[in-house]
Amino acid sequence: MKHASDKFNYVQPNKSNEKKIPAKEPVFLIRGQDKLGPQTLRAYANQYELMGGSPVITAEIRAQAFMMEAWQKKTGICKIAD
Repeated sequence: MKHASDKFNYVQPNKSNEKKIPAKEPVFLIRGQDKLGPQTLRAYANQYELMGGSPVITAEIRAQAFMMEAWQKKTGICKIAD
C-alpha cells in the first residue's frame, strides 16, 4: 500500500530502514476521518496498558485518539469507513 504522506514510508521496503514492516505482514490503518478511530485507539491503548505495555507508547496512542477527534471537529470530516 502506498500512502500520500511520506511519514508512512517506513512501511515500504527501504534499504536504510532496518525496522521496516515486511511486505507480507498484514497491516491495518485507521484514518483520521474514521468515526470509530478515536474509540478504537482508546480501546487498544487500554488493552496495551493492561498487558504491561510501555506507558510512553500508551500515552502516544491516547494522544493520537485525541488528535483524531480534534481533526474531525476542525474539518467536519467524520464518517464510517467506506
